[in-house]
Amino acid sequence: MGPFLILLFFFANLNLLAAKERWALVQTFAADLRSSTDAPVVEGYDPFEESQLLYGELVKIISEWGDWQKVEAVEQAEYSHHGVWEGYPGWVKKSALLPLRNRTVPNCVVAAKIGFMRAQPKDESPGTPLSLGTRLLSVK
Repeated sequence: MGPFLILLFFFANLNLLAAKERWALVQTFAADLRSSTDAPVVEGYDPFEESQLLYGELVKIISEWGDWQKVEAVEQAEYSHHGVWEGYPGWVKKSALLPLRNRTVPNCVVAAKIGFMRAQPKDESPGTPLSLGTRLLSVK
């Protein structure tokens, strides 16, 4: 096998690896991003909570363990965990995430302290509350 065929095989396998990446969107108002799955929350205090993810935030799924998924919060760049700029790593409850088939890119953001998402623009229902800074994909 010549060097050209080896390189072709190598690059073809890189594309397969990229295709196997798994992505999800946060489907709750806010989800705790924890450094560990071990300790329970005691009297409202969570010693392992490092950040929070907002509704609609995109995460890359790294691995799973029980009811938890280890993720990279790609929209929250940080340097402190591995000495390189990357998305914030941590554990999130599976129930807070909605798996995606394809990675999507939000095109609007909530600009009020709390916004409400409704089925129709003039809908009078209470709607789903969304935090300031929540990014969404508008499909209209």
